[in-house]
Amino acid sequence: MQLEEFKNLVIKTRCCRRFKKIDIKSEDLIKIVQIAALSSSAKNLQPLKYIIVSQDEEIKQKIFKPLKWAAALKDWQGPIEEEKPSAYIIVLCDKNISDYCMVDAGIAMQTIMLSLTSIDLSGCILASIDKNEYKKIFDLPENIEPIFAIAIGKRGEEIKIVPKKDSIEYFRDEKNAHCVPKRSLNEVLWKIL
Repeated sequence: MQLEEFKNLVIKTRCCRRFKKIDIKSEDLIKIVQIAALSSSAKNLQPLKYIIVSQDEEIKQKIFKPLKWAAALKDWQGPIEEEKPSAYIIVLCDKNISDYCMVDAGIAMQTIMLSLTSIDLSGCILASIDKNEYKKIFDLPENIEPIFAIAIGKRGEEIKIVPKKDSIEYFRDEKNAHCVPKRSLNEVLWKIL
């Protein structure tokens, strides 16, 4: 893969909040978790664990219920029934291995998001989860903590990267496309020595 191709994959890999209902095979998600597990890990401790939910509709509803979607879109309550995700990957931290999971989680979740895009799926990384509720739903031991949910499905909305003007808050334009302002290279590149 050339650098320009990788850049295009990154551009195409956006958090999607409205999905089209499709059946997602657990086997595809297992392969994606396997790829994520190959990602770099601080001290190579590999404290992350995963739960895949793609078939159990009752569990999917329980995962969805406490989620908080798109904090910057104040008037939007989240996906309506026909826009809900088709699957989830719950990212867990095994505290017996390490309390320091966030860097590993970021690396692994970007790997998951890129992998989803490569098979024409989309995802949304959600940090606003009910950890206690998820511990109950999945009967998790004390040392296993849910830290993120990744909602997964077929993209059901247009998502555009736009230049940052006054704010970095994402918004919906007049055609209801999800717009993601990005800082310019001049703003993010501090020095070249």
